[in-house]
Amino acid sequence: EDIATGAVESRDILNETIQGIDVSTNTLTTNDIQNETILTEDIATGAVGSNDILNESIQAIDIATDAVGSAELEDGSISSDDILNETLLAIDISTGAVETNEILNETILSIDIATSAVQTEDILNESILAIDLATAAVGTNEILNETIQTEDIATGGVESRDILNETILGIDVSTSTLTTHDILNKTILFEDISTAAVGTHNIVNETILSIDIATGAVQTEDILSETIIALDIATGAVETNEILNETIRTEDIATGAVESRDILNETIQGIDVSTNTLTTNDIQNETILTEDIATGAVGSNDILNESIQAIDIATDAVGSAELEDGSISSDDILNETLLAIDIATGAIET
Repeated sequence: EDIATGAVESRDILNETIQGIDVSTNTLTTNDIQNETILTEDIATGAVGSNDILNESIQAIDIATDAVGSAELEDGSISSDDILNETLLAIDISTGAVETNEILNETILSIDIATSAVQTEDILNESILAIDLATAAVGTNEILNETIQTEDIATGGVESRDILNETILGIDVSTSTLTTHDILNKTILFEDISTAAVGTHNIVNETILSIDIATGAVQTEDILSETIIALDIATGAVETNEILNETIRTEDIATGAVESRDILNETIQGIDVSTNTLTTNDIQNETILTEDIATGAVGSNDILNESIQAIDIATDAVGSAELEDGSISSDDILNETLLAIDIATGAIET
């Protein structure tokens, strides 16, 4: 009671002398605690509850190894992203838990299949290809006589090495069973093709030659646009109706064949005009430019009276010889520009 309220300040207290019994219950607030000074040993066991933990602030380093068990995981909370690649083992998967939907297409390998595990009912019809059979794996004993039919053989399933040379006869091939995939390139000969059996869809582009076409067999609808060249056209065969606009060139025109009416306005250029053939009547007013006039080509007679202006005269281009005697007046002299050397001796009288 000897100490007035508020009379003791921080500087009056010796460091580290305030003890727990000196502090009233519930008198310390967050403002009284220095940041990052609460240590593990300051927190009572079980004193921190869910409400005391900031959302999403628990990190991996905060969780002890093996501390999270099945009970701590929310049902359905583990996704593919949470599982480390290639860490699920066979013992992790329940018997019968994997169905066709769980298997990625084309990922079952030979090493995944137990010996003799695949039976005939497990094989899709017509899905066994030549590359699936080991060389010499199928012998005559494995094939029932007269049981191999066309529908039993997958497209491309029989290779040349599977067929005994010169044993396939015409009677062995069913009508319409051979397709382009079954025929070796460039092995069909002329004598193999029936009359009129080849249509336009059977001909590869740009393979028909002149010797292949009968006389008079080609009409206008048979000709591709812009493919007729000069050597394809007979003399005198082309008239004006056959000529496309703007396609006639210089080398196509005979000497003297072009008249004024044949020339498009504003298309004649300098190289098209003969020397000394143009007169003043041929030149449009105000179209002669500086670059059109040769050096020294303009004389006094060519200059309109009183049309030369100051900007037309080069600096220092006008000397005494060019000035008419007595033509300089007071108005022509800039104020305060006459110097003593400009005045003749005795020229100024009283």
